[in-house]
Amino acid sequence: MYGVGEGLTRCPACLADLGSGIGSDDVQIPEQDAEPLVDLESDSISASPTVPYASTRSHAATLRLMFTVWAALAGASAAVSFAGFLMTRRALSEPFAYDQDQLRVWDVRSLRLGVVLIAASLITGILFASWLLRSYRNVLALGRPTSYQPRWAVLGWLIPIVSLVVPKQVVDETWEQSNGPLSARWWIHTWWGLFLLTQVVSSLLLLFRDPNSLQQLSTDLLFDGVLSVTDIAGATLAFWLVTRLTEIQEQEAGIQRLTETAVVFRPRRWRLAPLVALPLLGVITLAIVLPIIHEAPSRPSAVPEHPGIYQGHGIEFDYPADMPAVEIGIDGRPGEIRFDEGSVLLVQDAGDEILIISWFHAAEAPAEEQLSTILANVADSIFEGYGPGRITRGPDVWLDDLMSTEDVGPFLMNVSGIGYQVDRLWVAGAAGHCNATDRLVMVVDVHPGVSTARSRVEQVVASLTC
Repeated sequence: MYGVGEGLTRCPACLADLGSGIGSDDVQIPEQDAEPLVDLESDSISASPTVPYASTRSHAATLRLMFTVWAALAGASAAVSFAGFLMTRRALSEPFAYDQDQLRVWDVRSLRLGVVLIAASLITGILFASWLLRSYRNVLALGRPTSYQPRWAVLGWLIPIVSLVVPKQVVDETWEQSNGPLSARWWIHTWWGLFLLTQVVSSLLLLFRDPNSLQQLSTDLLFDGVLSVTDIAGATLAFWLVTRLTEIQEQEAGIQRLTETAVVFRPRRWRLAPLVALPLLGVITLAIVLPIIHEAPSRPSAVPEHPGIYQGHGIEFDYPADMPAVEIGIDGRPGEIRFDEGSVLLVQDAGDEILIISWFHAAEAPAEEQLSTILANVADSIFEGYGPGRITRGPDVWLDDLMSTEDVGPFLMNVSGIGYQVDRLWVAGAAGHCNATDRLVMVVDVHPGVSTARSRVEQVVASLTC
């Protein structure tokens, strides 16, 4: 019967019986108008002489070319994913090993390759479905029954859930009814298993991907690289399937004299050659692309000679020794740091905590007014784009009792909360005046825990000298 319950209602045996009871001249069935019929015992569609045999050699040749290209692209995709994995793993332990330009270059390259892969997958999918449709019709032309209408060789790929079963059944039936050797069916099972594996795992990665987690991004990139290697194996087996099934049908058509072209089979060693050549092509592409696209770290991670104590540009303070630090300019550019303005940025636990200590030249306005303005803009600048009503600010608090030296004026502190979906982050900010050098110093900590953010700022302020 047809795949979704569609069936033909004509039965020649029943009509013949009916005709014998009425008279042999009362019922006639023109043979030239016969269509694929339902065999009530086998539940399949009978072969039809009206279905001509159509050679799939040209389709197969184009598909083999596309699968070869796909193996090379899968190798390049694996290289991009593994390069991203290595970079993110390095960034997890050394958050400042790469600058934004390096990450942007890698991102642009991966996006461009992604567009090429999508285009290649669409072209290959259309060609494969077209080849399978013609091959499935040829089963009827060879005089063998089928369980589905030929159009299900294409529709089976497009309907959710059905696409997990029907395409494989169509391929199996095409192989069997074309007299394909049963001993080789495990190749088809392996090909379909790899196809389902890549589709399911890719869908799960997209469903549960958290773009804000560097740790998860690193894991996802590793999986992406492994799936790309799996794609190389899948393309190799698909290459073999298209080649062998086309040869088998051409041989059957020659035996039945459905084609005038003689079939010349390649020696067995040549039929197995793609099983070695395509994986080798993918691996070679991976080996060539990986060192090209992988970015080496642009700078060392930690700048102080003694981790845990920063000393430079007339500024000294203590910070957690397990937090990598980097000097940056006020505008965020690395290395552009001076006596009158600069920053030290520290990150811990893959971005779960960010600590920033900045200094800049004081303006003419009163120090207290400047400090209040700084704190009012801290949360807004850090969480710009979250939308109004997301930020809640607490009252300003003077930290007079935390200062250890007389040349540093009192610090004004404010703790703000930012709510986003189910998460909440806290921004503890403090700003003070260096009396001796007439500079303003700002200390900001961003952390999911309000008490941790507040205590971190207080610890830095208590150790600060300028």
